[in-house]
Amino acid sequence: MTCPVQCPEFTSIANGIVSGSNSYGESTTFSCNTGYNLDGSSTLTCQSTGTWSGSPPTCEAGQCPTLTPPSNGDVQSDSNNLGAVATFTCNPGYNIVGDSTLTCQTDLSWSGSSPTCTVGQCPSLTPPSNGAVSGSNYLGRMVTFTCHSGYNLVGVSTLTCQTDLSWSGSSPTCTAVQCPVLTTPTNGDVSGGNSYGDVATFTCNSGYSLSGPATLTCQADATWGGASPTCQAGQCPSLTHPLNGDVSTGSNNLGDVATFTCHSGYDIVGGSTRTCQTDLSWSGSSPTCTAVQCPVLTSPSNGDMSGTNVYGGGPITFSCDTGYNLVGASTLTCQADGTWSGSQPTCEVLMRVLSSVVGVNVALGKPAFQTSTRTLGGAASRAVDGNTDGTFFAGSCSHTISDLGEYNPTWWVDLGQSYVIDRVVIFNRQDDCCWERINPFNIHIGDSDQVSTNPQCGGDHQVDVNQPSISVSCPGMQGRYVAVRLPGPYRVLTLCEVQIFPAVQCPELTSPTNGDMSGSNVYGGGPITFSCDTGYNLVGSSTLTCQADGTWSGSPPTCEALKKWRDDARCGPSFPAEDGNPAECDPDSIIPCCSPVDWCGNTAHHCECWNCIDYRNTAPKKWRDDARCGPSYPAEDGNPAECDPDSIIPCCSNADWCGNTANHCDCSTCIDYRNTGRTYTCCVRTASLLYSLYGARTLPVLARTGGESAA
Repeated sequence: MTCPVQCPEFTSIANGIVSGSNSYGESTTFSCNTGYNLDGSSTLTCQSTGTWSGSPPTCEAGQCPTLTPPSNGDVQSDSNNLGAVATFTCNPGYNIVGDSTLTCQTDLSWSGSSPTCTVGQCPSLTPPSNGAVSGSNYLGRMVTFTCHSGYNLVGVSTLTCQTDLSWSGSSPTCTAVQCPVLTTPTNGDVSGGNSYGDVATFTCNSGYSLSGPATLTCQADATWGGASPTCQAGQCPSLTHPLNGDVSTGSNNLGDVATFTCHSGYDIVGGSTRTCQTDLSWSGSSPTCTAVQCPVLTSPSNGDMSGTNVYGGGPITFSCDTGYNLVGASTLTCQADGTWSGSQPTCEVLMRVLSSVVGVNVALGKPAFQTSTRTLGGAASRAVDGNTDGTFFAGSCSHTISDLGEYNPTWWVDLGQSYVIDRVVIFNRQDDCCWERINPFNIHIGDSDQVSTNPQCGGDHQVDVNQPSISVSCPGMQGRYVAVRLPGPYRVLTLCEVQIFPAVQCPELTSPTNGDMSGSNVYGGGPITFSCDTGYNLVGSSTLTCQADGTWSGSPPTCEALKKWRDDARCGPSFPAEDGNPAECDPDSIIPCCSPVDWCGNTAHHCECWNCIDYRNTAPKKWRDDARCGPSYPAEDGNPAECDPDSIIPCCSNADWCGNTANHCDCSTCIDYRNTGRTYTCCVRTASLLYSLYGARTLPVLARTGGESAA
């Protein structure tokens, strides 16, 4: 038996696969793994010789397609074989777009598309502050820097994008234009920068004011927007003068003092000076000028006044109530120096003048005097001779010296007694000369023979030269002397007649005991009104009026105590008397006491005082139970004891005993301490009479006094 022919067995092929049989006539197939190519026959047949029909193939690694370098770039690879890695690069200034490496894959294709090289860009540049940049940032390109108006470029104005995609230098900056440094003004200051757009502010020291613009702005061309200002010495605002005043300020410059003054009759209210201060305002407030005020006057007692106490406000006018006469000037004016033009008048009640002189010229025929007498005649007595003829040469008028006249010539009359004057009538000269000489004139009335010192009736009086006389009312003024005086120098006094008429008054009244009164005793002055104190009733008329004949319209009333008892003889708390208190019993009744059943007097209910209640609330007794009296024996009230007014003889003997004793028998030899005003006659009484009238209760008293009867 022959053995079958077999060829050498192929167990494997590098990077490939062997399949088939190694027996004669059989074939073995060779294949390569992916990525490898078969180099040789893919099949071999086992020949009869036991050899294969050829050499076994090999599996050679495959190659990817050759890669082309990108434009502006390159590709590097050791081979194109399976697994080879191709690396792409770009020329400087170019950026690769795509994968920078490709790998030859098992399917002999590259792992991706070839990349490209694009031109590079430098980093984007930021425009400088207050500037701008223009141009491209691509490789090889340039950018240009500029600055806004008012700013200067600091650095290069252009940059180039280099192949390393970096710029050829640093970006420049834009800095503000600088204006020249400003000089501080004298007496001032400047603040702020000097860069473009900066504002310089100018100020002046206190007391100086800016002349020129307060601010300057640095402009784009590095110049200031104007000329620098200066600081001028400042001025305060002009002051206005106060109403009714003036102000003196000088030039209103710093430090100047303004002085305020007021016109005559006005007082300054506030500071009189103001100073121009460093802030160019005046110190304080401007004062005002207020009219001078004279001291505040009060209305005269029993009178009134109206008007103002302000200078320039017109006079104050005085008047008196009815029944009172004004003594002094009827008007006063507040003067520029803050004083009144005279003394304040008073209102004096008209004093009584006998009715026999009412309406009578009391100056007629009385002694008259004057400060000088004309050589050719003109005695002072001519003015009280009853002749009212106004012709001097008829011998009717008085006349003082006439050459140059004299200072304050005066005529006066002595009335012989003091009168309350109602009016003075003066007859002026009426012939062809000198009737105006009397104006102005004064009248003085008083009790001093230094007549010019006596009170003045009103102020200056003026005669109407077209009238023969003037009647001057001097109500309430009183005096013995009446004078006519011409005030001033070089005066000549001529009086053709002076008549003086007193006022009408009733006798003065006094207030009633336990009462009061008010009113006037002057005819036409209204009534006098009477009133009583609490607890007293007015008995009589409550008013009396002074009549034209100088008598009162009735008798003055009296004030009597309210009765403390009742006419119906009831008494006690349930029965009030006139005074509102519980009624007492009439002390003049037989038994002035109250029974428990509220009755008074000797009734069936009571007959003895010791069984009654005394509601009289009388004051302490003024007499003593032991009948002693006089200064050495005080009563309950502490005063010298009087005698019981209900005793037979309510008087005290010189021996300090009361009653009917041997020491005294009639009141004419005794002392009445009661001050009752009664008059007592002989008061002879016997003990038996006393017993019969007063009962046994009087006997102890009589025993103490001796119990004797007087003859």
